[in-house]
Amino acid sequence: MEMDVLRLTHLVSALEIASGDSALVDQVLKKCGLNRGDAKEKDGAFTYKKETLFIREACDALADNTFGARAGLEWQNSSSLTGYIAKYSKDLRAAIENTAKLHDVANPAAGWSLKVSGNAASFEVAWKDESYARFHRHSEFVMFGALSQMRSVTQINFYPLEMRLDHEVGKSSAQFQKLAGFPVVFGAERPEIILSLSSLDLPVPTYDLRLREHLTQYGQKLLAERKKPQQDMRSKCEALLTASLPVRILGADEVAGS
Repeated sequence: MEMDVLRLTHLVSALEIASGDSALVDQVLKKCGLNRGDAKEKDGAFTYKKETLFIREACDALADNTFGARAGLEWQNSSSLTGYIAKYSKDLRAAIENTAKLHDVANPAAGWSLKVSGNAASFEVAWKDESYARFHRHSEFVMFGALSQMRSVTQINFYPLEMRLDHEVGKSSAQFQKLAGFPVVFGAERPEIILSLSSLDLPVPTYDLRLREHLTQYGQKLLAERKKPQQDMRSKCEALLTASLPVRILGADEVAGS
């Protein structure tokens, strides 16, 4: 399971800022089988397992359980395929629903869905491999990162009604509450963000129907091809396509000829 190297670049930068200690950053990277070069490799990737380990080791090195959550709140990258699809969706509801259909492209270990019931909506995250659920600091990064992405595409620093996480943090709970600025519940049934119905209607200022439809069709093709052996070629094609945005859309012939 591989992740975009930009996530590692962000995490390394966040740890550098939080610690102010380059040697500590190098030590954490080494414990995870990584180095600074891995975070700088253009169009590179690293394993999902190493991401989970990096966040856990960073929290231990800082003696701060909230590092993953804080790094998540600062994660606003939209240069992935699903990031662009969200950016070109009409509103927050559409951004969530459009990207949820392509979660296999965006995240190899977790999927998400939107469920509306009564006076609220739930953004739910489910692990495809349950073994990752035990990496609690990483779960916090994923959930707070999802909120940060929602804020990024709407360009509004809105607050959800509540965030729920399916693990306990003991006395650290107060730190998470202070960091979030809204209720964070631990020991819940599942990881989810409870949103008001009005927040689903928040418009996305960069909405572009033509681009969104084109990228969605491309994403669907990637899903159809994902079980075929040429995964490296698929990754290269996706990188070429997203790198050309938002200036222009590459045609199939241009991608094939690159």
